[in-house]
Amino acid sequence: MLLIHILYSHKIISKIYLNPIRHQISDVGGIIILSDFTYGVLSGIASSLLFSLNTVITRRGVYEGNVFEAVAYATLFGIPMFFTSAYLAGEIGFLLNPKIEFIMIFIMAGILHFILGRYLYYKSIHLSGATIATPIVTLTQVFAVIFAFILLGEEVDILKGIGIILSLSGITYISLSHLREVRYIKGILIGLSTTLVFAASTNLVRYGLTIAPYPHTGLFISYLASAPTLISFKIHKDRISNVDSETRKYLIYSGVTVNLGQMFRYIALAFIGVTVLSPLYGIMPIEVLLLSYLIIRRYERLTKEVIISNIIVSIGVLLVILSGYV
Repeated sequence: MLLIHILYSHKIISKIYLNPIRHQISDVGGIIILSDFTYGVLSGIASSLLFSLNTVITRRGVYEGNVFEAVAYATLFGIPMFFTSAYLAGEIGFLLNPKIEFIMIFIMAGILHFILGRYLYYKSIHLSGATIATPIVTLTQVFAVIFAFILLGEEVDILKGIGIILSLSGITYISLSHLREVRYIKGILIGLSTTLVFAASTNLVRYGLTIAPYPHTGLFISYLASAPTLISFKIHKDRISNVDSETRKYLIYSGVTVNLGQMFRYIALAFIGVTVLSPLYGIMPIEVLLLSYLIIRRYERLTKEVIISNIIVSIGVLLVILSGYV
């Protein structure tokens, strides 16, 4: 998908078309033609899967490692990764004659998401576990949709509205089923704080991409804004990095997967609205549960409440995706 995006940006080949007519997929002469909407949805799904994998890997890493170290690794890998992707996508030239508003928007998004938001999310995973932190933080979509409706004027049709309500109801049910356990209260409260930060950053990104459609460059600028985490990590390295090689391996994998997830998130936001992208992340609790069972099952658990919630969330997400083609 990244290759298709790069080829599209450079217009290197003519056999891959992104149809400018929204809500359409067709087959012409054996060649699949993707609409901008479909391209955005596929990027959003890829982002969701990568974030889910990152959550599970991060859980293993911060279980014995330091939360701040996980944040620092993500920044360390992100800066060169997204400079390279901006160059390959033909966007790096924009930095030679940038729009000041675009730069300021993505600096604010970087500080909010990659410093404050990411630290809070990893802390929530550390305290309450991946299968609890994920549905809590997925409530970000509630705030993201509300902010997009109020501030950006994005529309929410009936089918999409029903899907959002169903998916969020399932997420809420998962969250409430864990509120009885006092030891997770702190992690849940931190997770709820994360939702506000992530919702604000999501809409900043969407607004920034309306100023200039350069998702890779925007992501690179945001990561540069989070560079102070590397400076702080360097200063306090001796105090926070005393972990074994196995734990550090998971922290490094965490840094790689979260950056890939962010790349596809920014691409998706360049093609679809927040109200479409947000519910795609609603399926993350299901993904995290499956991946947790396969990778870190001894740290997580599967309950009947979670299974019921998964069904509700899946139906909701399906309705939201179908609404884009009606």
